[in-house]
Amino acid sequence: MIGESCIGIALLDLESSVNLLSFSVYEQLGLGELKKTSIMLQLADRSVKVLKGIVEDVLVKVDKFYYPANFVVLDMQQPVFIIYYAPVILGRPFLIASNALINCRSGVLKLTFGNMTLEMNVFNTCKMPSGCDDSEVHVVDMVYDFNVSELLSAFDPESAFEDDFPKQPEALLL
Repeated sequence: MIGESCIGIALLDLESSVNLLSFSVYEQLGLGELKKTSIMLQLADRSVKVLKGIVEDVLVKVDKFYYPANFVVLDMQQPVFIIYYAPVILGRPFLIASNALINCRSGVLKLTFGNMTLEMNVFNTCKMPSGCDDSEVHVVDMVYDFNVSELLSAFDPESAFEDDFPKQPEALLL
């Protein structure tokens, strides 16, 4: 929850050096004036984006805990063919402020506030949305038309290993 609005999906990202908020969500939340910035953000695909600005001291509520966070605001389009779209990315600054401990083996994320602790299992929170069915196909990018029996008839399993491996090893390295 940011401000008075519930954000359904947020991405926790240890690799992100900033907390990121999409401009459309920033406008919906009405978080006040953006501070101008000359920061340029390099994304994972190596593209460089100019930020809209920075919004500071935003209260982020996770369950019953409130944490202050600064967000860089980026004008980004919602991907057309992606089921999960996270308009908020909580990076290392948020994870540090929330004193997050992540157990990668068990999937337990612990957030602390003072002497209180909140535990979440990130494996359970990453389930499909309730409206999605395992048997649904949302997007078919490209359909290839080929005859499988033609492909299999051209494949000779006997010749697959001919002359590739010596019958007996010439030397054994230990």
